[in-house]
Amino acid sequence: MRNLEFEKTYQAVIEGYIEPTTLKDKLSKNRKTNTSFVDKQHGKDSKLIIENAQYIPEHHMTKVEINLITGRSHQIRVQFSSRHLPLWGDAKYNPNHQKGDQIALWAQKVSFIHPTEKKRLTFESKTPNRFPFNLS
Repeated sequence: MRNLEFEKTYQAVIEGYIEPTTLKDKLSKNRKTNTSFVDKQHGKDSKLIIENAQYIPEHHMTKVEINLITGRSHQIRVQFSSRHLPLWGDAKYNPNHQKGDQIALWAQKVSFIHPTEKKRLTFESKTPNRFPFNLS
């Protein structure tokens, strides 16, 4: 299922509490609405691993580090929101979204094997200051 030559690590802030775990679902996409959803009968396998989780009790939110195993459309957003743990600021999948908030999802690291040189290249980016509650 996983292409070991390509790895993605994300940071996100979700509304609610979650501990490090693995999330597995079958996801489908509605092309007309540009949304994805859990579809146990016809969906494609989707998997992510929550490596770290830092709970912020005063806001009832959790900062998570996500190791993305598959790369389905809107996968991270759908897998969390389907568990009633939407990403903070997600206008599409979070019913509590406030106008003006930006989604708290950031690609922290991308790593892959160069196709011709066969060397691993890794690119990292610090979490921006716009993340809620200065969690960077």
